[in-house]
Amino acid sequence: MAPGISQAAFCKNYKQTSSNAGACPTCKLSVVSKPSKQQYVITANNGWSATVTWVEGDDSVAEGPGKWKTGLGHVYSGKTFELFLTQQGNKIDIIMETNGVSGRIQGS
Repeated sequence: MAPGISQAAFCKNYKQTSSNAGACPTCKLSVVSKPSKQQYVITANNGWSATVTWVEGDDSVAEGPGKWKTGLGHVYSGKTFELFLTQQGNKIDIIMETNGVSGRIQGS
């Protein structure tokens, strides 16, 4: 977790501010802590979720596996991906990679 950011400040709802997949003014991300672990679950209201762990030695970067729900995400329906999250203050930057294709989401 980024220096100076408490778990309570990180675990919250984020509004998607940009995406290379197109504008989505109603897209939101929710970050919650997994009890008794150093993992966090990120859930998006447009059909995907991921579980991330902070990268050892870099407390502003987290990564982990994710998956689109079946029937959502168009061509990504039901597919898995790897998620890379960078936190800077109250903003997050997410890169999702699957089958050599990557997407980027930003939220605050």
